[in-house]
Amino acid sequence: MFHSTQSGFDCVIVGAGISGILTAARLHQANPSCKILLVEKESHIGGRVTSRSIHPRLFPLFGVTPPLFQFVNQTLRLDPENPDLESFLPLPQDEEVGIFCGGELYRISRKRLLQESVLKMLAGPQVARQWEELQTLWQPLPTVTPEGEATSASPKKKLNEKNRAHQALHVLFQLADSASIWGLTEETWPARAQALCELRIRGNWEPALRQLLPTESEIVQVDTDRQVLRAARKGGMWQIETSKGMIESPKLVVAQSPWQALEWLDRDEFPSLLFQRASKTQPVSTVLLSEKLTHTDGCVPDLLFLPAQASTMIRSETELTFYTHIEYETSLDAPSVVKAIRRLRRAREKVRQKFPTLVSEGEYVALRTIASTAPHRIVEKRICEKIKETVFPKQFLAFCGDAYGDADNPDENIIRSILASVEAFR
Repeated sequence: MFHSTQSGFDCVIVGAGISGILTAARLHQANPSCKILLVEKESHIGGRVTSRSIHPRLFPLFGVTPPLFQFVNQTLRLDPENPDLESFLPLPQDEEVGIFCGGELYRISRKRLLQESVLKMLAGPQVARQWEELQTLWQPLPTVTPEGEATSASPKKKLNEKNRAHQALHVLFQLADSASIWGLTEETWPARAQALCELRIRGNWEPALRQLLPTESEIVQVDTDRQVLRAARKGGMWQIETSKGMIESPKLVVAQSPWQALEWLDRDEFPSLLFQRASKTQPVSTVLLSEKLTHTDGCVPDLLFLPAQASTMIRSETELTFYTHIEYETSLDAPSVVKAIRRLRRAREKVRQKFPTLVSEGEYVALRTIASTAPHRIVEKRICEKIKETVFPKQFLAFCGDAYGDADNPDENIIRSILASVEAFR
C-alpha cells in the first residue's frame, strides 16, 4: 500500500486488466531490472476476465478468443518454469449456445451461428429468400493475383435497417458480440463474422494472471483500490495524482480505453488520433443483472441468447448473469438504464419458467460503461487505420488495449498494442 509520493519506478501501468498484466509481464521479460507498478482502481485484477462471485463493481467473464488465449500462453511460457495455460484453463474444442425463441430452446455450436436455420429462427421465412445474398456479406473481398487480376467474388450490399433478415443478423451480432453492425464497411464483414463464430474461453483466469507477474515484489508491484485522478509530464517525469497520493515515473502505459484515459490524462499529452477515436466512435455499454446460483440444472446451456429481451445469459459454477447492451451515451440516462434492467428481469423470469430447478438469489445490478470498442462506421474505421500498430512518437507514453488498433477482433488489438508498447519501451 502507498500513501505518499512514490518514486523509483521505471514504468507505471494504469490498469491491471488482462492488457496491463500482459504488458507488465512482457516488459519484465524484455528488461528484468525494470521496476514496474500496476495501478488498478478496482479491488481485484483481471478486468473483463474477472471470474469471481458477485461483489460490488465486479463484472462477469465475457470470454477470450483463441488468438488472445495463445498470446497469454506464449507470455507464460517465456519463463520455462511457468506451467502451460491449459493447466489453468483447459481449452475446449467447441462452445454450445442456446437460443430461446418462441418458448423453445434450441442448441447449436457457436461455430455454426451464421447458418440459415439460426437466422430463420430469428426472422422467419424471409431469410430463406435472401440467404444467398446474406452469405456474400461474410465472404472475403476479391484479392489481387500476382498478375494484377482480381479473383471473382459476389458484390456486397449494404445492410438495410428495415429489412427483417438484416434485422435478425443485427440481433444475432448484438447478442453474441455486443457491437452494432449498421454501417459496417465491406472489408470489415468477413473478419467480424469470423470473430462472431470463434470460440470464447471462459473460466477462472486469476491464477494464470497472477502467474504472469514475477514473484519478486520489489520489481513488479500491483496496487489495487487506487484510482488515477490526473497525470501530467513535468521535468521529464510523470506526475501521477491518485486517490492514495502521488507517483513519479519516467514512463507511463495507459492500459485503459481512451474514454477512461481522457478523464485523467493531460490533454496536451493525449495523441490527437486517440482523441479522435474517443470523440468519434460510438462505444457500447452493458447493463448486468447477476445472482448467486444455489441450485443448478445441467440442462441449462452455459451461454444462452434471449432475442425477445435482447439479452444474453452466462452460467458459471457459482453465478448466473444476464446482460444487455445499450449505446454509451444512452447509458448516461437513468431511465434508459432502468428500461434495460426491466428487460433483464423479464429474461430471468423466462429462464426460471423454462428451468424451474435452476435456483438463484441475491440480485445484483451493475453498469459497465465501456463494453465494446470495436469500430464499425466508416469514419471510425478510417481513424483506426491511421492508428495501425499504435506506436506513437513519444518514447515515454504508450497505450494498450482492445481500443488501440484497426483490427475487427478487439483481442487482436490487445496483442498488437502490447507488442508495440514493449518495443517502444525497450
